[in-house]
Amino acid sequence: MSFFLKSNVLFAFTGLALVLTLPHGALAQSKENTSQTAPAATSATLTGTAVDGGTKAEALPFATVLLRRAEATDTSLVATGQTSLAGAFELSKVP
Repeated sequence: MSFFLKSNVLFAFTGLALVLTLPHGALAQSKENTSQTAPAATSATLTGTAVDGGTKAEALPFATVLLRRAEATDTSLVATGQTSLAGAFELSKVP
């Protein structure tokens, strides 16, 4: 048998061995590891300050803040709030 034929047979045998053993290693992974991932965030808190759009940018005390969906087909209300005397607001539990 020539050297090139021996190397091709060895290469084919190695490839076949890898193909047959790699799937078993993937199946042997424990399903318990999936519980170690962090849970997805279900809500957030949005904070900010409402200011007048003029040149002075003065705070807007006791203004109503509305958060709506930005989708063209659904502009429903997501959260509401009211600013403080300094114009600060906080919308909690925003999905």
